[in-house]
Amino acid sequence: MDAARRGDDEASVKYLQQAIETEPRSEGAAFARDTLAEMYGARLYPDMVTSCPRSAQQAFANAEEQFGKGNFDAAIPLYQSAVADCPASAPMRVSLADAYFARGDHDKARGMFREAIAIDPWNRAAWRYLSDAENRLGNRTAAWEAALFAVLSDPDYQMGWVTLDYCSAKPIERIYVVKPRLARTNDGKITINIPSVDPTYPDAEAGRLAWISYGVLLNLPVVAVESRLDRERRLVLRALDAYQEIGLDKGKKASPLWDELKSANAAGFLDEAIFVRLIDKELAPDYAEFRNTHRARLIEYMKRFVTQPPASFVRPTI
Repeated sequence: MDAARRGDDEASVKYLQQAIETEPRSEGAAFARDTLAEMYGARLYPDMVTSCPRSAQQAFANAEEQFGKGNFDAAIPLYQSAVADCPASAPMRVSLADAYFARGDHDKARGMFREAIAIDPWNRAAWRYLSDAENRLGNRTAAWEAALFAVLSDPDYQMGWVTLDYCSAKPIERIYVVKPRLARTNDGKITINIPSVDPTYPDAEAGRLAWISYGVLLNLPVVAVESRLDRERRLVLRALDAYQEIGLDKGKKASPLWDELKSANAAGFLDEAIFVRLIDKELAPDYAEFRNTHRARLIEYMKRFVTQPPASFVRPTI
């Protein structure tokens, strides 16, 4: 998959797209979505950029080469050299931790993943891999907590959802949302592209009616003082009305997505639900601040509507 990461292998792109189309809810499809987003620069939250000296960059490149060959004992001192020369780089520490993990030293890996998180508290890979390390060490609750933060770091991180699903007491509904969008035809007319709810639940008729209502409102003028979240909330609330009034009330098949949004709204967690379930490129800048100031509410939303801790859960430490 190295060629796919470089973005220079059309065959890899075709293979990844095929994985999504064939089994859209599989772990392979989740990995494919993340890989394609990385290849095309579409990640909502790229890794924190750190200016590293040339010596660190060279040591890191050499370490990556050894890691790719499976020479973990050779890669680790090279990663250590890169980290020593660029201590502010969270991704370099994640890579060093990953090498320890691959060698089977899960306790050492756990410590290094935590160091990366101390530098960048929303590093999605560090949280996800920390969850893997905690699982290998038999710490189910800690693994669940780390997986939860992998998702909250970037709700569009599909492998974060896979990891959280693995750690949760009950299966998680992984919902891939494709929002309606406006398009202009060659003759200048505005059209609304309405997706078939989402690839996972194409038969959720009431959900489609909600998306139609959402799409119609996209053509309304933007309110000058309205934030991105304000606008999204207005669209979702109108779609929820349509979901209830012309969808469910007329016997249409329900949608897990809109059922969750409906319940979250009733409990006062609509903003949290919007960011976790409906986040996209437009909402991403607002969420960067929201996750810092509403951390506790995001955790509460996830615990109430999305995930349950493992049976061995005693008390939260997050």
